[in-house]
Amino acid sequence: MICSRPLYAQHGIAELWILNLQDRVVEVNRDPDGRGGYRSTWLAHPGALLQPERVPDCTIAVADLLE
Repeated sequence: MICSRPLYAQHGIAELWILNLQDRVVEVNRDPDGRGGYRSTWLAHPGALLQPERVPDCTIAVADLLE
């Protein structure tokens, strides 16, 4: 898989979600560090709920993303 994570981070994209359908997880990346990485990265598994930082009134079930 080719991932453009560094490119997104370098351009200040505040939040990046990568759907890993093979492993059934969503990789959440937040707070770009300006050097091509993110300060906060974690895996969200089915059963978890995600809230985009810029749209806090929105809640998305990880399981729904992985269907």
